[in-house]
Amino acid sequence: MLKTYQKIFLILHLCICFSLLTWQASKSFAENYYLKKDTLQIYENIIGHPQLIKKLQDQQQNSLAEKLTRHQSRFITLKSIKQNEIKLRYEALIEEKSHSWPVVIKKVFQRLAFDIPPLFQAWLLFSFVTAFLIFYPISGGRETLCLLPLTLAIYLFFIPQLPPLSDSGFRFPTEEELTKKYLNESPIENNQKQQAKLLRAWKLYLIDQWNPEKDLPSIKGPSFEMAAEEGEFRLNIFRSEKRWEYLQKESRASVNLFHSNFLTYSLIIWSFLLCFALFKKH
Repeated sequence: MLKTYQKIFLILHLCICFSLLTWQASKSFAENYYLKKDTLQIYENIIGHPQLIKKLQDQQQNSLAEKLTRHQSRFITLKSIKQNEIKLRYEALIEEKSHSWPVVIKKVFQRLAFDIPPLFQAWLLFSFVTAFLIFYPISGGRETLCLLPLTLAIYLFFIPQLPPLSDSGFRFPTEEELTKKYLNESPIENNQKQQAKLLRAWKLYLIDQWNPEKDLPSIKGPSFEMAAEEGEFRLNIFRSEKRWEYLQKESRASVNLFHSNFLTYSLIIWSFLLCFALFKKH
């Protein structure tokens, strides 16, 4: 017969297990949803999507609409193979976004199956089985508690040391990097005048890194703006490629709660406490 405090420990343990699963499922779903939504915007920017241009015009954002129109012209100049690749990927993302809830739920469960490492899956399985054996009480239930800390201890040696990906492998330069390299100034504060300086530094970065055919000192005025736009267009193509590769991966470190040493050590300690509380029958 379980004592009250033992029941509380066991219920808390089940709550922890369900919380981990819920957190991983919701985080995986949210990341996928917003990541794909953002990726669609990148593709629409590259293509110069007519609906987006019209929307900007309706909102009186004529300068942005004109820029997208120029991106549309740039897109047409790409090789036909590249154009088709971008269009096909864009259409695939549109189709995925329009999936019904049953399909979305199925994908969430698939993601859980891929994201949770096998040893952690074993720990969760042992947790549920052990709770069932102890609650009803079945012989050997308490003894299986020893599998919980043991499984996690083994898992510690197999935690994949995967670096978290930022924007699918691409990292934007920081304000400090931009100002030091392109303005030769210390980091600037957030006011209107200094924001203009930062915007110029960003455009210099776009030309320097993504449109290197242009000679920075020699371009001024409209030529400078067009060169920065061309750099932005090329940057977006690069980002779209990296983002597509990232979305195709079955398991991503950035969404994987179970790749945390801190979490694993915490659960090992908790598992030992659970064993201590429940191991004795009386």
